[in-house]
Amino acid sequence: MKKLVLLSILLIALSVTLFAEKIKLRVAYEDKEQPPYYMQNTSEVPKTNPGISVEMVMLLKKYIPELEIEFTRMPWKRCTYSLGENQVDAIFNSSYSKERLDIGWYPTTNKQHTGQVDKDRRLTTISYFLYANKNAGIKWDGKLESLTQIIGAPMGYSIVNDLKNKGVKVEEAQDSMTNLMKVAKGRIDAAALQDVTADDILKNNKKEMGNIVKLNPPVVSKEYYLMLSKKFVQDNPALAQKIWDTIKVIREKEFKNLSSKYNKV
Repeated sequence: MKKLVLLSILLIALSVTLFAEKIKLRVAYEDKEQPPYYMQNTSEVPKTNPGISVEMVMLLKKYIPELEIEFTRMPWKRCTYSLGENQVDAIFNSSYSKERLDIGWYPTTNKQHTGQVDKDRRLTTISYFLYANKNAGIKWDGKLESLTQIIGAPMGYSIVNDLKNKGVKVEEAQDSMTNLMKVAKGRIDAAALQDVTADDILKNNKKEMGNIVKLNPPVVSKEYYLMLSKKFVQDNPALAQKIWDTIKVIREKEFKNLSSKYNKV
C-alpha cells in the first residue's frame, strides 16, 4: 500500500513538472550584423548560423528547461527602449552603462540593481578601435582627449557617451557600415567602431574602403551582457540570477567550440 501511495505521489509530481507552464523570455537583439556574434542584416533570426551570442542565449533552454525563449530583431535604440518599457524581457549584447540602469538590470556581484557589474557573468568581450581615412593625418596615442576631429559612432551605442564624456565631438550614424562609408568619402576623419563588425565590413568592401586604416591601440575594451528588464527580475528574482549564472557556464563550456564553428562560416 505504501509503495502504491509513493508511486502515485511520484507520478503526480512528474505530471506537474511535465505540464507546468514554461516561463517565456522575450529577447531582442540588433537587426544589424555583428560577426561572429550575430549574423546578417535582417529583422529575421537566421535558421542556421545565427551567431555566437544568439546561440549562447538559445542554449539557456538546454540548461534551464523551464524557459521558453522568443527572439526579436530590431534597431539597437529600439531594443533599449523596448527593454525599458517592458516590451521585451532581455537584450544583448549590451555593454555596461550607468545610464542603462534606468531601463534594466545587469548581473551584479551583490545581486542588487545598482551593485558592481559582475564581469564573470558576461557574454563576451569586444574592443572598439578608431577607423580613419588615410588622408586625415590622425595621430592616435590612445588618449581620447587628444582628438580634435569629429568622430563617427553608431547611434545609441555606449561608445557615444564615452567619447562625449572626454570632450570628443561625435557625429552619430545609423550603423557601422554608414560610419565607414562616411570615413571612406572623407565626410568625417574617423569612426569609433567595434572591430568584430568593422573588420568584416572592410574585408568585404576593399575597393570602396581601401583608404581606411585601423588605428592601434584600441579605444576601449568592454564586457558585454545579457540585460534583463526590471519587471522580469522583479517577477522572477531567483530565475534571473540563474539565467546569469548559466550564461557564465555556457561561456566557459561552449564559447570555444562556437568560436571555432564561426571561424569556418
